[in-house]
Amino acid sequence: MDRRFRWELLEYNHTEKSYAFDSYVWAEEPEPRDKLRKATGLELKSCSSEWKQIITIMDWVHNLSAHQGWDEAPSLSALELLDDVRQGKVAFRCVEFAHMLQHVYSAFGVPSRVIGLRRPNSNTGLGKGHVVVDIWSNEFGKWIVLDPQMNMFYTDQSGTPLSLFELHDRVRQGDFGDIVLSQQSEMVSGFNDIVAQDNSDYNSIEVPQGFDRDETWESLPEHSGFHGFTRFWEEYYYHFAVRRMYSFNRSKSTTGSSDGNELFYYDPHEQPPIVFQRMRQTFEYTCDRTKIDFSLNTVEIQWIPSGVTKETPIEDTRKVTLNFKHTMPWFDHYDVRINDEPSTVTQHSLEVSLHVGENYISVTPVNYFGRHGKTSIIRMLVN
Repeated sequence: MDRRFRWELLEYNHTEKSYAFDSYVWAEEPEPRDKLRKATGLELKSCSSEWKQIITIMDWVHNLSAHQGWDEAPSLSALELLDDVRQGKVAFRCVEFAHMLQHVYSAFGVPSRVIGLRRPNSNTGLGKGHVVVDIWSNEFGKWIVLDPQMNMFYTDQSGTPLSLFELHDRVRQGDFGDIVLSQQSEMVSGFNDIVAQDNSDYNSIEVPQGFDRDETWESLPEHSGFHGFTRFWEEYYYHFAVRRMYSFNRSKSTTGSSDGNELFYYDPHEQPPIVFQRMRQTFEYTCDRTKIDFSLNTVEIQWIPSGVTKETPIEDTRKVTLNFKHTMPWFDHYDVRINDEPSTVTQHSLEVSLHVGENYISVTPVNYFGRHGKTSIIRMLVN
């Protein structure tokens, strides 16, 4: 007698794991993480959405410090950097703004990355680079670029925040009409205060140590009206380097360190630069977008019907083994629902017994902070 059941897959809605996820490290480090979260004094429960929380954190970091462009902070470690700025020992460059923001997002369970931006022909000269933060938004289902120095993000004409590659493609194609600066941007409100060639004098500009007057002058944009200046700013998205290793204890090096933990993206038809601002730097170079633009906070479900023989009890012939593969930093557990039965699962596999008829399985990854990822669903008919 054939006692096997038939399986019919009705719905299989999940996200396959990107193996690029395994090349990034967001360190656990619960002690400095919890200390930093408390040190900020931020209360996010009143925020009406994830996006509101994200913007609230950026605004807080932006207001920690005035901006200066030359002096490097003694440390980029989160608690030291926060203590130094509160005591007035340091003022932030774009570098410190970005690393501080990435630290604070990590302390609140929001995955983020530090991005080193490069303008065209960026191997020499000041003003050819900038540092921003890339955050993963569950709400929008993608990475989104934030600039804490300028307290801004970019959107398209419909108001949807733009990702790193969405900006990059628009810049490459010259489609600046579909890049809109967020209204709270300091770039909008403080445009006339930004140093530029048309309100500076070549002979009296301050020249940083190690640079000459010509390259300092060339680093200053021509205003040419507000839109002309913002185009200068948008060109930073021409090339970029993505940091892949994150710890609350961080050296002063920002992008292009000698450890090879950074991924430099360039378009396939162009030769990547090997130096930046006179510094020879070590990257892993790539033209492969999937190494950078992949989904986070997802779970892949693989299901395997249990083996059945003539000796298998009838009640065991409806069993399946579920295997889970997540892309969630600081993973804690899965919220699993099998039909009407919820459960919390900390392992990455689970054997379940289904009933005759339609079955519903949902799996949601949850991180240490209680933030939920994207739910994956399987519906199958057993008869």
